[in-house]
Amino acid sequence: MDEVRDGLFPLREYIDSPSVTEIMINRPDCVFVEKDGQMQHVDVTLTEMQVKRLITILGKLVGKDVTPGTPDGIIDSRFDGLRVAAALQPTSFNGHCLCLRRHSNSVFPLESYVATGRFADTDPEGTLLASDAPPPDLALVSKGGEHLARFFEWLVRSKQNFLVAGSTGSGKTAFLNSLISLMDPESRVLTIEDTHELMVNVPNSVVFESNEQAGVTSRMLVKLALRMRPDRILLGEVRGPESFDLMRAVNSGHRGSFATLHANSAPEAPLALEKMILTSGIDWPLASIRADIAAAFPYIVFAERRAKRSGVVSEVVRLDGIDQQTGRYLVTPIFLRSSYEPNVQPHFPHLVAERTTATAVA
Repeated sequence: MDEVRDGLFPLREYIDSPSVTEIMINRPDCVFVEKDGQMQHVDVTLTEMQVKRLITILGKLVGKDVTPGTPDGIIDSRFDGLRVAAALQPTSFNGHCLCLRRHSNSVFPLESYVATGRFADTDPEGTLLASDAPPPDLALVSKGGEHLARFFEWLVRSKQNFLVAGSTGSGKTAFLNSLISLMDPESRVLTIEDTHELMVNVPNSVVFESNEQAGVTSRMLVKLALRMRPDRILLGEVRGPESFDLMRAVNSGHRGSFATLHANSAPEAPLALEKMILTSGIDWPLASIRADIAAAFPYIVFAERRAKRSGVVSEVVRLDGIDQQTGRYLVTPIFLRSSYEPNVQPHFPHLVAERTTATAVA
């Protein structure tokens, strides 16, 4: 603890304050703290050497010879009542990052929960959460255009989890960047990519970049991200075992997370995700994996390149769980784009069970 206080002496008042539960150094010139449950930006600028030196010391305490751009440049450990997660540049793309979480020793009596309104049946602050906003009229969304744009806006602002599927060059990342611009600026966002392309414009964000050749995997970074108090986790592209950790992460309270993956259509995307999850080595029944996928990513968007344009949204579907008899996904079409070619209509593969509703496209 003395090493931490000495290494981060400009932040000493926050380290010593019992009301500060988390100190987040996104990069040396961008520091946030969580104080009394509220996220606050701290007007303190550290040097790269200060942050790197402390990460190096912490690494030695857990037997790591800290080396940038390798697994040894990542710290995930406990020290003297603190949970420490850190990564050196270039794994932390914008600069060395460090997150300190203080373990609380306080025990609050139930009466305090009652007195502060935490058990109230209405919000004592009188606020309406964006996540409580009802979805747009799907009958209108099926018509596309401005109604579809409002639906995507609702997806992001109400913190729905979703996947964007498509082939290489289909415009998935560009479309995702359009949606990222709609995120609330108060969110703490962590992104994971193998090549930095996502454009996150919120102040409180950390960008991780994997390097499979050096042993820094996306799966490793998803686990690290969970130690850094994320509100949203964005994965540039799901390719392998990290899909399991991402699914578990978004099913454990990290709403508003999304990712891209390769698939031939929106309904085939969960099948592609299944195969990736199975590469993680888990021994789960397929029905359980499918139920978790449907719960984790209830909305899937399919983008493709058409008529010399990329980013054309062809399908949007909703996953409504799985059919208990067949084990297949229950899919509700929300938007279907007619083909440019005459007399050719989009179809759903027979691999996935279909279910239409009064609000879906016939």
